[in-house]
Amino acid sequence: MALARALILEPPLLLLDEPFAALDAITRAELQDDLLRTCHRHGTTVLFVTHDINEAVYLGDRIALMHGGRIVDDWSIELPEPRQQSMRHGAAFNDYCARIRASMDRGGA
Repeated sequence: MALARALILEPPLLLLDEPFAALDAITRAELQDDLLRTCHRHGTTVLFVTHDINEAVYLGDRIALMHGGRIVDDWSIELPEPRQQSMRHGAAFNDYCARIRASMDRGGA
């Protein structure tokens, strides 16, 4: 509900910290798609904090990996728009996820 109230105001920047973390997988996917559609429609920039690599790759155009309060790695995510849940099974999506995991394994976070 708080997210809906914030989006009604059509802010140029939206700061979200783990907004979908406590949701079941189906509801989470639906709200991710709603967020993408709404923000693209209104041109809203989103700073989205998540510990879920798949969520970051699905929602993000750019991902920054932080450790100790510093950005230690970052990626531009070039996936087709509009994003669709089915792309989570594609090679490009999984390659981005693997690169982020590899950076974390090397000590990036």
